[in-house]
Formats: sequence, structure tokens, C-alpha cells
Amino acid sequence: MPIARLIDANVRALQAVEPLLLRISDAQYCALIPPYAANVGQHLRHVADHYQLLLDGLNDAEAAFIDYDNRQRGEPEEAERSTMLLRLRQLCHRLQGLAGAAECALHVRLAVDAQPAPPVPSTLSRELLFVHGHTVHHYALIAAILKMQHIEVPPAFGIAPSTLQYNEPLCAPVSA
Repeated sequence: MPIARLIDANVRALQAVEPLLLRISDAQYCALIPPYAANVGQHLRHVADHYQLLLDGLNDAEAAFIDYDNRQRGEPEEAERSTMLLRLRQLCHRLQGLAGAAECALHVRLAVDAQPAPPVPSTLSRELLFVHGHTVHHYALIAAILKMQHIEVPPAFGIAPSTLQYNEPLCAPVSA
């Protein structure tokens, strides 16, 4: 799959949350709704951190290295929708700047248990696939949190693309 297509899919994914953020209050954004251990702001900060780490890792002059465990917590965008909107727009701009990028090898670290994880080889395409799927997964949690607050969420928000493709024929109008 061409990198440009993966970049476009990620930009669209990041942009998909903007209409929701513009419709809710900061209180709804920060509300901790049991049984969830994180609120909407914390989920979005987590998503944004993954994109930030990917983009920053690609800018490493010596070797492309992404450490997904090196995330920030308690940042202002967890409590302020306007700050998160700005960060998401900046990430989209940076992603779009990769449009002419060639496939490249890189190394990634992501903990899978309590032990320090060694870096593993990957590629830009693979990491763009990862952050997209990771975003959709967190959007599903965000959708549930918002629905529990009686906030309407677009039907496709937080639904995996493969699930949308699978359900498409089931939802198609019946022709006579």
C-alpha cells in the first residue's frame, strides 16, 4: 500500500474527532465515566502521543527509532479541548509533510510485559498501519464514554475499517 494512502487515512482519522470535540464541553471531555479508567482527554492525549513519537522518531538524524513507551501524561490537552484540537491539527500537518516520504526501515520499542522491551525492526508503512488501528481502537472507547454521557456519536466513529467493509453489504439498500 502506498505511503501516501496510509498518511491520508491517518490524517482523516485524526480529523474525524474534531466535530465531536467542537460539540462537547470541557467537563464532558474530562468526565471519568465508570467502568472506564480514562476520560476522553486522556485517550486522545494517548493517541496524539503515539503520532508524536512516530513523527519525532522519523526525524532522528542517526537512526529512525520510535519508543512508544516514552509518552507524556498529565498534559494540558487532557483537560482542554482547544489545546487538543491544536495538537491534532499540528500532527495532521506533520503527517501531510511525509507525503513524499519513501519507505524506510526503523526500530520500535513497545512494552509487552513488565520487562524492558528490546527494539524490533519495522517500517514506516507498518507503523502508519499501527497508529491508525491504535487510533480507531481508542476512538471506540471514546465513543462508549460519550454515549454513556448521552452524546450522539457518528455511527462509523471508532469502528474498524474492516468491520465497516464487512457490514456494508448488510446495510446496502435492497433493490427490487
